[in-house]
Amino acid sequence: MNICLGEKEDEPVFVIPDLLPHLAGKEQYTKKLDEAIEAGKMNLVFSGMQEPGNEEKEAIKNYALRQLHEKYGITEADFQSAELQLVPAFKARHSGFDNSFVIGYGQDDRICAYNALMALINNLPDKPKRTMVVYFSDKEEVGSQGNTGAQSIFIQDFISDLLAHNNEDNSSANLRKTFINSQILSADVTAAIDPNYPNVHEKQNAVIFNYGIGISKFTGRGGKYSCNDANAEFIAKVIRIFNQAGVFWQSGELGKVDEGGGGTIAYFLSNLGAEVLDCGVGLMGMHSLYELCSKADLYSTYLGYKAFLQAD
Repeated sequence: MNICLGEKEDEPVFVIPDLLPHLAGKEQYTKKLDEAIEAGKMNLVFSGMQEPGNEEKEAIKNYALRQLHEKYGITEADFQSAELQLVPAFKARHSGFDNSFVIGYGQDDRICAYNALMALINNLPDKPKRTMVVYFSDKEEVGSQGNTGAQSIFIQDFISDLLAHNNEDNSSANLRKTFINSQILSADVTAAIDPNYPNVHEKQNAVIFNYGIGISKFTGRGGKYSCNDANAEFIAKVIRIFNQAGVFWQSGELGKVDEGGGGTIAYFLSNLGAEVLDCGVGLMGMHSLYELCSKADLYSTYLGYKAFLQAD
């Protein structure tokens, strides 16, 4: 059963109440930023009513459970296996006085995934000469483990089935050769320079709003730790494809080497032998409640993905 609550204007939303500043002196203000809000205290206010005259110990809880069962058929035991998520109750909107930006929750990495899907779909009428694949994986923010993550064997099994469907050899050796001969764009967002915090970026090597799709030769932490490092020949090929298609592009890394860093699924695919390059939209406020992107960069990313899928 799929449940979505809060999207419609007449549906309720929930809140995790914060501590009022008048009482936060010792509880929050004296702590480090990453310690001030504890995960175990992020409990939402779910309900507050009970049936009149009901004096049982958990009257409010039981009333809420009855409401859930009447509306959705959910019982208390179902919560043990349910996968429920709380997201900001805020629709994506135009941003900026000139409407040149998009603001919304979870643009990392829906915007790159959507652009890649539309690039694939809109290339189909042209009957491309080469096989085009857009691969979506889960759990990227927590290590890409599990049977839906990029570390699973799903993509290898899919390509094996694809070879068999085309009456080609899908032996282990030929599957490895197929990956070695594959070229991939790792479609993930990168960090655009935030004018409030410019010191965490290298201005000569950073993505800027409205300059086009962002190319990152490598990601990782403290330089190239746990990263994919694309080779010069493949980067040159991607740039040539973008230039020939009139795609605006820029290159930049995810902040200064000594400031931290981050990674993508690129190195999982390059470990299979493929040529892989990180390539996507620059974001401000990545992982925050309201991420911000440039519409110009968003469209350039779509055009870049489309041109790459079309290329020989």
